[in-house]
Amino acid sequence: MYLIVLGLFKKVAIADGVSPVVDQIFATSGQVSWIDIVIGTVLFAVQIYCDFSGYTDVARGVSKLFGINLVVNFNQPYFATNPQDFWRRWHISLSSWLRDYLYVSLGGNRGSLAFVCRNLMITMLLGGLWHGAAWNFVLWGFYQGLTLCIYRIWTEQRNQRSPAQKSAQPRTVERNPLRHLMATAGFFVVICYGWLLFRAHSLAQIVKFSSLLVTDFGNLSYGAGTPRLSALLGMSLLSAMEVAQYWKADSHFYQRFPVAFRGLLIAAMIAVTLIGMSNEPAQFIYFQF
Repeated sequence: MYLIVLGLFKKVAIADGVSPVVDQIFATSGQVSWIDIVIGTVLFAVQIYCDFSGYTDVARGVSKLFGINLVVNFNQPYFATNPQDFWRRWHISLSSWLRDYLYVSLGGNRGSLAFVCRNLMITMLLGGLWHGAAWNFVLWGFYQGLTLCIYRIWTEQRNQRSPAQKSAQPRTVERNPLRHLMATAGFFVVICYGWLLFRAHSLAQIVKFSSLLVTDFGNLSYGAGTPRLSALLGMSLLSAMEVAQYWKADSHFYQRFPVAFRGLLIAAMIAVTLIGMSNEPAQFIYFQF
């Protein structure tokens, strides 16, 4: 029941609450500013995560009522610090399928670095085309493949360092929370540009938005709307829940709360979801794929 409530909270309160702003920015035919594109892209990152993970939370919750345990499909993907980590956390059922039936079939890690990068690129290009035969999905797949290839090359170069450097580096990262936070925030920017490619409705819009991110950098003239109340409340609550889950490394962290506090958390999600039900309902994003 908790999974069902959580899924509806993500979808109805948050995803549907930010979708009008995202649609307004990406559907505009007029002038947009740097801050419009940044906020629209970040809100789409929130929307697609809450929309799809909310859908799968509901599916997992309903299945558990019948004694069926479905695979966890999202494992806090926006806490990833590199593309490999991201694809272990995002849409796990699809990424596992791409790995097992495309990447491994193409040869996987067996071969030279160039051969491995070729396999990564082909896999992600086909993963992009799986979403639809459009240039934005092709570019999104190419972008994801490129980030994976760059990370793979960087990893290979790092592994060629002296044993002392290799053994010291992971411990330094683990013991430096600020460095880890900066890596997470930096890679979130990389993720968001990928979502811009994914959400754009044409190649011309990708070119226009990408150029404005450079030429109009720092323009804070915001002209789009504001997310609905349910989304503003929901994003604040969900952010606190995600941080608590990540900090404790436990997806069942809420079960450790006192009964009264746990009841308050669930009641808050239900209340914000009821506020969101006043919004115009929106179709699940992944119903189109």
